[in-house]
Amino acid sequence: SDKHPFRAVRLINGSGFTIRKCTLRFIWDSAEAIEIVNAGYGRIENCKLEDVPECGIRLDGNAVLIRHVDAIRCGTEDEPGIRIIGSGNVLIDVVARGCQGDGFRLEGNGTQLHGCAAIDNGEDGFQIATGVIGTELIGCAASANLAEGIENGGTSTVVRKCSAKKNRIDVASTGAFT
Repeated sequence: SDKHPFRAVRLINGSGFTIRKCTLRFIWDSAEAIEIVNAGYGRIENCKLEDVPECGIRLDGNAVLIRHVDAIRCGTEDEPGIRIIGSGNVLIDVVARGCQGDGFRLEGNGTQLHGCAAIDNGEDGFQIATGVIGTELIGCAASANLAEGIENGGTSTVVRKCSAKKNRIDVASTGAFT
């Protein structure tokens, strides 16, 4: 609701969870809209996260599927719209749009993104952190981000059938692509 802000969804030490069909707007406690810590083997599906002062999703868990999620105007200069810290996570058709910082910040090994989009964000579209191994971007798009479309600090990064257009630098790499 425009008049009544919501609290965030938080899950700590859980597995086999499902978060589905939610809309979280105007989070009032200066927190992430969805924060998952020490959890795994779950799903976040068909959600809309809008006007969140921190990350739309902060996932510090493993083997989680995130599908059909829009993060709009989430994060700050220091916090991205979507932050993935755990390993072996899969994102399908996830959009980060109009976030102040990076659209996506990937800090865990073996993360796969399929059909994801980073549009009009204040920093990088997709930032792959230094030392991260085995990130895959397949069919993803980075457009009109104020810094790099794809900023790769990882190793064994795979980028296939992706586009990066109208970013400051479309692809930058201090890591290694495979």
